[in-house]
Amino acid sequence: MISSPSLADAFVLPVNSRRRILADLKIVDVNVPTFGSSFIIHLSELCLVACEHCMYASHLNAKSDKTSLRPDELVDLISLINGSHSGKLNITGGGEPFLKFDTICTMLRTVTIPRIEIVTAGYWGTTVRRARNLLARLDREISENPHRPDVAVRLSTDHFHVTAPNPLTLVTGCREVVETIFDLIGGSGGAGRRCQKQRPTGA
Repeated sequence: MISSPSLADAFVLPVNSRRRILADLKIVDVNVPTFGSSFIIHLSELCLVACEHCMYASHLNAKSDKTSLRPDELVDLISLINGSHSGKLNITGGGEPFLKFDTICTMLRTVTIPRIEIVTAGYWGTTVRRARNLLARLDREISENPHRPDVAVRLSTDHFHVTAPNPLTLVTGCREVVETIFDLIGGSGGAGRRCQKQRPTGA
């Protein structure tokens, strides 16, 4: 039977936790990995779009009393992320991550992961000015990270978002985000040096 350390102990040293799990499974001749391929984090369970097919059933009604990380919990989370030695950090759905924009900024400033992808519905890009301000803030946070990760903002735009209870289309949000990203990358701003430019895709 697999041993059951406390949840807190399991997250203190993730490499030791992986080693213990593999040992209990009695897998023969397996080198315990000291790195991960991807670290996936859901920062919010809330979403403004509320797609009916969503596997997380995300909407704007909280499912639990706890909807944010305390400052000390965020420090612990970033320590866990960095300790995983993953090749990529995915800040993704289960909710709209930009609802926790300050948390995203802290991560961009402090994680040591070389690649970061942020998945968003782009609801926050209601105007070019707002999209520019938020993306410029992300760029400033990246510039303060000595590891200078490559960061991609991935926009989820598909027919599910158009037919959702709170539909979000390129016209109401994502178009401004896309135009702003391409403008920043094409111009002389710092975003062109650190942010990847990607056409919007479905998610």
